[in-house]
Amino acid sequence: MTEIQQTNIAVANFIIGELHKDKPFNLVLDAGETGALYHIASQSHHLHSNFVRKLEATLRQRVNNGTGVILDVGSDADLYYHVLSSYIAKHDKFGVVESLGEVS
Repeated sequence: MTEIQQTNIAVANFIIGELHKDKPFNLVLDAGETGALYHIASQSHHLHSNFVRKLEATLRQRVNNGTGVILDVGSDADLYYHVLSSYIAKHDKFGVVESLGEVS
């Protein structure tokens, strides 16, 4: 796994951890977290295409400007979860194997 993928997985886990909050809420991401989420969204076109396209467009502007973003998370929290957990499942093979090892 590359360092970028490790960073993206860490950011995905952070965001997933925030999704339990009462909705709606503002998810505040710094420039680095915004870049990681943009990278995840850009690799997730096969999931919920309208949601991913809008998210990617919003994030692209912030990445180009080198700024963070404030995302309004509400009824779309499940979509965020699906995109993020799918990325983790695809790229974090060690974490999945490690977790399975703890179960056995």
